[in-house]
Amino acid sequence: MALNLFKLCSGLRVLGYFMILLVGAIIAVSYYAVVVLAWGPRLLHGGMISVLAFFIVAVFHVLLVLLTWSYFMVVFRDPGSVPGNWKPILDEESMEAGGSMPSQQYVSAQPSSCPTEGMERRPCVRGVFSRWIITVFGL
Repeated sequence: MALNLFKLCSGLRVLGYFMILLVGAIIAVSYYAVVVLAWGPRLLHGGMISVLAFFIVAVFHVLLVLLTWSYFMVVFRDPGSVPGNWKPILDEESMEAGGSMPSQQYVSAQPSSCPTEGMERRPCVRGVFSRWIITVFGL
């Protein structure tokens, strides 16, 4: 009989919900501190301090909306999974390709529709930023 140790970790889901509430509480406290206590009352003073307070409160609200949207997109979206047809390159294969160190790259078991140079077995890279990352870091 195989023992499944992951069943013992089922209580971690509650911890995840607690972390979501903790982040929400941190956002609420920072909103209270910045808008209600620090810069909100200065909006009523008039003059240059009022203009500065308005600018700070407006920028704070824009950043708060972006932060909240990004956080909820990360928390409530499915992260995906590794495709079933992917496998790691074996150490012998990476040595034959000319590498001096064992490679930690992952490649597709199916042939790619993108053109490859020589014996490279990399997935197709689309986009300027991805090509730049590969060029700079030599991936």
